[in-house]
Amino acid sequence: MAEKSLVADWLRHANNDLITAKHMFDDVYPKQTEISAFHSQQCAEKALKAFLYANEIPFPWIHDLVKLIRLCKDVDQSFSEIEIECGKLNPYGTITRYPIFYNILIVPQKRFCQGATMPKLTQIPRSMLKVLIKKHGLSVSRLTS
Repeated sequence: MAEKSLVADWLRHANNDLITAKHMFDDVYPKQTEISAFHSQQCAEKALKAFLYANEIPFPWIHDLVKLIRLCKDVDQSFSEIEIECGKLNPYGTITRYPIFYNILIVPQKRFCQGATMPKLTQIPRSMLKVLIKKHGLSVSRLTS
């Protein structure tokens, strides 16, 4: 069985990304939707890795949510329900980090952020965190609601 404190650390880091996503969207002017989307992607990625770690499933050190979900589905088919939404967040793990990718690739992705609301950007990561925290009997202080 995986060490519970390391699973909690993964989830705590995921929660911190969720807090940052919310802050960059709600408290900064102008709204930083791409940065919020990046941290939402990071939250989802770390939550998936927490699940894989908790289930002692080796995972590659990648940022691809869809590939990580496929590994999670080997343990729990319910991850199929969020695969499409995670695919929408997937590009934000890389393209918002580097100006060259941002300038070349962000235009189609802006459609995802246009009219974005905090629930739209963070719904999947937030849900994943809550389920994983409950499932593993963990407590993460300041879990965003």
